[in-house]
Amino acid sequence: MKVQVVHPHGYCQGVFRALKVAWEAKTKYPDQNVYLLGMIVHNEFAVAALKEKGLFLLDERKAPLEEQLEQREKGDVIVYSAHGHPRRFHEISLERGLIEIDATCPFVLENEKLALNAVRPLYYLGIKGHLESEGFLANCPDAIFLDAEDPICKENGDKASLLAQTTLSEEEWEKGLEELQNHYSIVHALPSRCDATKIRQQAIKNLPLDTEMLIVLGSAHSNNSRKLVEIGKERGIPSYLILDENELSRLPLEGKKSVALASGASTPSEVYERVKKALETI
Repeated sequence: MKVQVVHPHGYCQGVFRALKVAWEAKTKYPDQNVYLLGMIVHNEFAVAALKEKGLFLLDERKAPLEEQLEQREKGDVIVYSAHGHPRRFHEISLERGLIEIDATCPFVLENEKLALNAVRPLYYLGIKGHLESEGFLANCPDAIFLDAEDPICKENGDKASLLAQTTLSEEEWEKGLEELQNHYSIVHALPSRCDATKIRQQAIKNLPLDTEMLIVLGSAHSNNSRKLVEIGKERGIPSYLILDENELSRLPLEGKKSVALASGASTPSEVYERVKKALETI
């Protein structure tokens, strides 16, 4: 089978930085418990690699992160995820004598900086329940949440501002912006979205319409990976999200002569290469 490599693939700079920060924390504090507060990036392989090196995961899917943070002991090391976090976590860490390491993505931090001087009311377009959205809304409690899946504005006025979760697609951004423009005379659009996400999404948009199949490598928890699949489907290309080569068996590959292979921003390069090799043997 012919495999069309969709560039870029492998870690984006934000993910690479976060994993590097986490590993350096364990290197700096080898005799202390080092905890990842939530999935530092949304990929099981990336997190597993850190766990193999001796770091512990405080999984947001099992219990509220604040609750798990409050159970840590003095001297424990906390690594905040790339998705951002509520500032109140710092107060808890200080009270409990924890050592803090921050791996927050620069684009996420930029959003919070933009929010400081943004015209009010300020709307935040994001995915409900996502760590990035929850962190932003906790740190900017006067922001009004707009669900990217179905943005509905119930207010009207002269001016408003719009910020968005960094991994949203251009289509989601445009839809949210249009909704606000229907309710406000002037909307200050403050897009601080991930460059790596934009580039990967554009690469899917540039695929030939006769592409037989698009396979996206990434976690089901990864918003940017799911968006690549959605964009592929919107263009009429049969598109599927899988984690690794072990999931190839569930795809309708029979009769296919070629596939396009893409990856989310937190998928390891070695996983990409394994899947590419497996496909080429079919």
